[in-house]
Amino acid sequence: MTAARFYPGWYAVVLAFLVQFLASGPIYYGFSVFSGVFDREFQASRTAIALILTLVTLFSGFAGIPIGWLLRRVSVRTVMLTGAVGQVAGLTIVSQAADFMTVLIGYGLVAGLADALLSVQLTNILIVHWFERRRGLAMGIAVTSTSFASIVYPPLLMFLIDTIGWRATFLVSAASLAALTPFIAWKARFPGEVPEAERLTPSPAPASPAQTSMKGEAAPARPPERVYRSADFWIVTLAVGAIFSANLAIISAAIPYAVAQGLSAYAAAGLLSLQGGVALLAKVGFGFVADKVRLDFALAAASAIGAASMALWLIGGSAPMLIGAAVCFGVCLGGALPLFGVILARRFGLGDYAMVVGASRTAQAPMMLGMPMLAGLLFDATGTWRPTFLLLLLGLLAIAALSLRARFAGPRS
Repeated sequence: MTAARFYPGWYAVVLAFLVQFLASGPIYYGFSVFSGVFDREFQASRTAIALILTLVTLFSGFAGIPIGWLLRRVSVRTVMLTGAVGQVAGLTIVSQAADFMTVLIGYGLVAGLADALLSVQLTNILIVHWFERRRGLAMGIAVTSTSFASIVYPPLLMFLIDTIGWRATFLVSAASLAALTPFIAWKARFPGEVPEAERLTPSPAPASPAQTSMKGEAAPARPPERVYRSADFWIVTLAVGAIFSANLAIISAAIPYAVAQGLSAYAAAGLLSLQGGVALLAKVGFGFVADKVRLDFALAAASAIGAASMALWLIGGSAPMLIGAAVCFGVCLGGALPLFGVILARRFGLGDYAMVVGASRTAQAPMMLGMPMLAGLLFDATGTWRPTFLLLLLGLLAIAALSLRARFAGPRS
């Protein structure tokens, strides 16, 4: 009896995990911590500070289709290495900033543009070409990285800022990502073909251009018209875009809102860590069930739980309410991330997957782009984050109802 051979696709999962952890940690989950630093150091308004996250979101969203086009012409390794080097440069620029404009350029422009080259679009594309039978599970495991980042980074960054200062903290974040570049150079690649044991059907399927070389092939500059005519494409795009937008609002508002409700700064940061811990479990759970259940029900459930979270944030007033809000949104966000990749792969296949994911992220961009700025403007106008939570509550309820109208492909189609 011989031991089962280790499947090399799991290297892609480990790489996706580490890239997302080290890239999203300081850029997204450190933002709420750094926003207080920028306020004290440069006396910037909340609207101006929110512009940083708006720029990051702008590049992450609208780079989707160009990245899909780029992956037809250069290797995924080249794209990811470029993103890593760019983000290291951006974080280093912020560490040396003498004014808020330099912070905006380094954080929002340089690191934001580079982050698009390390986004979930890239890691999803990598994983879907290594896995078929266990695609949902592999994606669920990989995207737990952002949950770990949301658990680890807020308290870690606060500790580092108190211990070595905010400038050195940015340098530590840059060095951590720089240390990952050899692993990216080693394992960021697509397989020649998916092994028989990992296929959904025993008969070999023809490899897509993305599975063979993903570069140097004649390929469309945008997804086929059938994608844009599909109601399912727009439903999953709106649903996941609304959930990601809500996450950006929470990243911007959670710590200052919780502190205003009477929590200490460390306890407020702990809410983001709690949310990340719950999302971690939800990602694995939803990733597992995505291989077995109706995806329209799963997406509707995630959206409805997100709406419950916004209701608890809106009520606020006590630590138990805020804890409940963090737990519920952790489930919602944890569900959305693996469902997004699995639904698009099943519904539209792998041949155009890079372009379809890019088109979806581009269509989500206006929501994600506007949310940090809108939340900042509403706060500056009213002095409270509650209008933002109310808006998101109504939006997520509508998305939950809309998701039930989808007819996503079944688990084995």
